[in-house]
Amino acid sequence: MKFCVISDLHYYDRSLGIIGEAFESMCQRESKVLQYSEEIFDKIIADVLETDITHVFFTGDFTANGETINHDKFAEKLEIFTSNGVEVFIIPGNHDLGKQYAFKYLGGEKTVEVQTIDKDNYLDRYRKYGYKQALSIDKNSLSYLCEFDDFYALFVDSASASKIDFPDKVVISGKILSETQDWMRQSINQYCIKDKPIVSLMHHGLLEHFPHQKELYSDFLVDDSDNLAETFVDFGIRLVLTGHHHANSIAREKINGVRITDVQCGSPLTSPLAYKVFEIHASQAKMETRYVSDIKGVANAELHNKAASILQRNIDYEIDKSMSSKGLDVLGDARFREFVVSAMNMYYSGKRLSNQEMNAVIKSFDTSSVSQELIYSLKLFSEQFSHSNNGLSLDISIK
Repeated sequence: MKFCVISDLHYYDRSLGIIGEAFESMCQRESKVLQYSEEIFDKIIADVLETDITHVFFTGDFTANGETINHDKFAEKLEIFTSNGVEVFIIPGNHDLGKQYAFKYLGGEKTVEVQTIDKDNYLDRYRKYGYKQALSIDKNSLSYLCEFDDFYALFVDSASASKIDFPDKVVISGKILSETQDWMRQSINQYCIKDKPIVSLMHHGLLEHFPHQKELYSDFLVDDSDNLAETFVDFGIRLVLTGHHHANSIAREKINGVRITDVQCGSPLTSPLAYKVFEIHASQAKMETRYVSDIKGVANAELHNKAASILQRNIDYEIDKSMSSKGLDVLGDARFREFVVSAMNMYYSGKRLSNQEMNAVIKSFDTSSVSQELIYSLKLFSEQFSHSNNGLSLDISIK
């Protein structure tokens, strides 16, 4: 079966406004070319319909900030897929439910709050995109289990539980309720009885994608991720498809002698404007990364240059804020900071330095101003990017 995974689309209707300092600040904060979301989505739809892709999976944050109008417009676009024979399955992200920067932008710093949807509205709108086809649905979350010809798919809701804890706040973190974990175990034992793999899809990351991620960016991993990774392995899950941080990254860990892989699927609104295509057959998973180009009304170079510029400014800001707040000495050596910036660019783009290039960089550092712990972290970071974002092939059978 061949399917497309789109994460963090953040669909945004221009009627909510695309000018002013408040709008620009919101785009900058989250590294998105939000004003082009409709054209980008239209291009992805057109490209998918020209291929032999039969299913499209969304791993959350398919609306900008949960605005009702954006859900309405996004749902209209999904009808284009289904009317052309492509099936759609979705799971929410932290931006899709409740209050999270849901504004209309009136120019300058002026904004006004707009209507959003809740869990019940969500099910009413999207029941036919996975829930209607499900073998089992969790009553405590928006999670569900489906069966396809070549694998089972466990769509795990890591977003709505945090919204329950903080209904009126902006929530980035995610968690999986213990009741949902019980449902996962029971459903897998009851329904996953055929000899085919189980693939999980959720918004928040399961595995660390770079050293110190838990300390620097804990909200982008699901709560209690170490124990949950072990739980996923125990459930027979070998491949997890995630999003949330808008990066193109592959993390792999061996837990109790079993390898599990977390593929972070990027965002078509964040440089390099990517989405993933998978093919699973006979317990073998192949992946390629595709990039958005030639959208309507915008020159390709202009689109990608703008996206890259927004991302670079965000990386600079986040590195200074996060690492200094954690007491990590990255500012004492300018070359070291430059490398950290480059490393984060690799994280988002899915590219990596060769071992030879990495060793040359490490040797160039002034070790008197850079701790051995951080140098060791660099080596780990390099190893984390040893997996290509194109042509990846995995054995995901339950062994």
